[in-house]
Amino acid sequence: MPDFTHLHTYSHYSLLTALSKIPDLVEEAKKNGMHSLALTDAGNLYGAIEFYQAAKDAGIKPILGMETWIAPQGVTSPETEHLILLAKNNEGYQNLIRLSSFAQTEGYSTSGARVDPDTLREHSAYLFCLSGINHSGVYEALAHGDYERAKSCAAAYAEIFGSNFFLEVAPSSLWDNHATLTKHIQTLAEELNLPLVVTGESRYLSEDEAPSLDILLAIKNKTTIHNPERFSMADADFSFKSPTQMEELGSDLPHSAFDN
Repeated sequence: MPDFTHLHTYSHYSLLTALSKIPDLVEEAKKNGMHSLALTDAGNLYGAIEFYQAAKDAGIKPILGMETWIAPQGVTSPETEHLILLAKNNEGYQNLIRLSSFAQTEGYSTSGARVDPDTLREHSAYLFCLSGINHSGVYEALAHGDYERAKSCAAAYAEIFGSNFFLEVAPSSLWDNHATLTKHIQTLAEELNLPLVVTGESRYLSEDEAPSLDILLAIKNKTTIHNPERFSMADADFSFKSPTQMEELGSDLPHSAFDN
């Protein structure tokens, strides 16, 4: 079995946007022979202590992280893009706490809990930063055919995090032109000399739970599953995949991205 670490993982603490419970995530990781696992809930660290203790008890290295919503034009602007932050050590975890606290207080608005670039920079030490996939600045720009904006976005985060910034690639996403976007990401990585990392965005354990997530998203967005205009994630697979599945799905991706 190949070695693989999930670095982009949501639990039910990502309210109304994920299903997996932490004990089940840890059990699944252990069952699949994984030696480490990250938790990156959306905008919060509610599950961090429970996850840390459960992973430690299972003999799995816990990587504490968070999906952060960045407001490039400042927290009063409605525009946001998503990043994944992972703590290298306790100092990094303290910075995650500071960023999460800022987002929930000074950065909070009707558009959600956000962090501005200056605050991100101030608390960027001892953190790895992944570019994100769905709703990320880099992918959004590429999806709309704006390579230069994607390049500028990636360069801005690389300037903040240096060698700790990675461009994410994944076997699947919400984008219809996912394969084309992945090729553009690889080109971007070569042009900017940035490392790639393979992730498998996980929001539930098995594929048969996808309809349940669809219902949660409808509740979150105050609509019903019968509304054809609603936001849905039903067209992509966000299950918790085994290392073998990740290797098979990402067979066309660079091996170094799996190593990273």
